[in-house]
Amino acid sequence: MMEKINFFKYQGAGNDFIIIDDLPNDTLKTSAQELSKKICDRHYGVGADGLVIIKKQDDMFAWDFFNSDGSFAAMCGNAARCVALHIYKEQHLASAVLQTGAGLVGLKKIEDKFSVEMPPYKNFEQVEENVVYVDTGVPHFAVEVHKDEDVFSYIKEYRWHKMAGEYGANVSFYYKENDTYIAKTFERGVEGFTLACGTGAAACGVAIFKKSKQSQVPISMPGGNLTVQIVDEKLFLIGSAERICQGEFYV
Repeated sequence: MMEKINFFKYQGAGNDFIIIDDLPNDTLKTSAQELSKKICDRHYGVGADGLVIIKKQDDMFAWDFFNSDGSFAAMCGNAARCVALHIYKEQHLASAVLQTGAGLVGLKKIEDKFSVEMPPYKNFEQVEENVVYVDTGVPHFAVEVHKDEDVFSYIKEYRWHKMAGEYGANVSFYYKENDTYIAKTFERGVEGFTLACGTGAAACGVAIFKKSKQSQVPISMPGGNLTVQIVDEKLFLIGSAERICQGEFYV
């Protein structure tokens, strides 16, 4: 007999996610990685960049986050904003605390946008003059490039760089255009460029802050605009989120 799973689909800056309020039985919980691959498939499933399973724990929430290939991810900034919207819609809470694999994350509604207080960034290191390594919940190499520069060589060098450990790192690229930074991220687990990456935007924001002391950094990614704020070493990601649809998925 097939199991029915109620789901919601959201997007933040073009990064799309399936959100499920826990799972109905223990069998499905043990196969969440397989579920993520099925439900995120854009031909045979609903289609998404990742799957979020939310659980209520006392006065806070916790999640399990999976990339579309079934791999676990400790943190995803755009998904966290989508979770903030989901909690606002379903629980009528304008602020909440979310337990992630990278630690506690603060969620807050600010007018028509959502702010995520990211885990403290760590392991910052200047690798080259234009390349930094930083962990913003997941490991990133942030690379400052010229507008039309070919970035393939950077992906080849840094996606599986030993500094990032067994699973490698995301590789984010950015350059300045007028008063905005244009950025894009090659994401591990997706193995390609996505429309947006919250932790990637945060990594670029940290790199820019370290270089110029600019504490509020507007970042434009292919899927939309984000703002990275650094206040007293605290890292915030601010942007919009949208509920796309809801439905039932059968496994």
